[in-house]
Amino acid sequence: MIFASGSGAEIDFDDATINKGTVKAVGSNAKIVMSDSDSIIGATIAGGTLVDIVSGADVQLSGTIGSGALIEVTGSALLNLLSVANSGTVLARVSGSRIIVAPGAVVRGGAIVAQGSGSTAEIAPSAIVSGGTLFASGLGSLIDITSGAVVNGGLALIGNGIVEIAGSSGENVQFLSTGSDGLKIADTAGHTSAFSGRVSGFGGSGHSNPKQFIDLVSVTSAGVITSSYVSANAANTSGTLFISSGGTMVAAIKMVGSYSVGDFHITSGAGGTVAITDPMVPNGGSVAPGPAHNFPRGGVDLPNIAFGAQTTLAYAENAAGTGGTLTVSDGRHAASIALLGNYIAGSFVIAADGHGGTLISEAKQTEQKPLLAHPAHG
Repeated sequence: MIFASGSGAEIDFDDATINKGTVKAVGSNAKIVMSDSDSIIGATIAGGTLVDIVSGADVQLSGTIGSGALIEVTGSALLNLLSVANSGTVLARVSGSRIIVAPGAVVRGGAIVAQGSGSTAEIAPSAIVSGGTLFASGLGSLIDITSGAVVNGGLALIGNGIVEIAGSSGENVQFLSTGSDGLKIADTAGHTSAFSGRVSGFGGSGHSNPKQFIDLVSVTSAGVITSSYVSANAANTSGTLFISSGGTMVAAIKMVGSYSVGDFHITSGAGGTVAITDPMVPNGGSVAPGPAHNFPRGGVDLPNIAFGAQTTLAYAENAAGTGGTLTVSDGRHAASIALLGNYIAGSFVIAADGHGGTLISEAKQTEQKPLLAHPAHG
């Protein structure tokens, strides 16, 4: 047992490796300090223990982290988490602090927090994180779920940092009401459900936070981008945001909360990717870049709106006359699509998409020949 007891007690490892046993700090401000190339392999860090991994350290850790235990990574230190049963907190404290869930590692439960400005917690390829909380807390902090990592059963929490999901993930994501950063996901036309979790809290309380974003990092905004939102129930407590590029669906994001299509503003993000920003952005509402009447050639497919005799279509122009909202309903569900351009309801036709849903297309324009007056004969 490694045991620091008493007020201010401290044990400083020096290139040590603990292969088994218990690490425990008891007393006010008592702590265990890890430095250089120290390792704790297969040991138990008892609840209430503070382990301080200091600047310049490169530490490996596996075993059990007890409830109430705190592992702090400070300065430019790097902590490699191996297989850990965790009910405590692992914290990247300051700028430059790094936590890596190593390739092939399994971490269950607890919390991994990137707190410091510019701090990072990375879930490496083939690593598994099951349960627990991943928290991008500090300004510019990053939780990086790399392609090939498996993260499920827990919660990714966004404060003032970024959660980036580069591969497939079923992790649920929650935005803090006052947070100022966002979520990056890897949905594409060929894999619209790469991110299959649910997003809650986006837009803050009462849709009042314009700083948050969801960025589709694998989709460019060079084409015509349209969006629709389908409520999951009559009370509109959840639903799905569909994003299409050039008439091809590229993302289907499950949202928890009361939303409509006007609560999402589609813009060009970093590197020309698609960015979905918060509802209260000035001149907000989903947009279709390009000239008026540049409706997607292949139409807009609404897979969750059944096509039949009960299917209706309506268009409401905005007050500025620069666009409006197209609404399609099957009597149970409704989808709204915000467009830029000069349209009327007669600009669109609806038809079956061949898969039980509804396809919206632009109506063919008919050309009316001018009427000529014949000269009078005297």
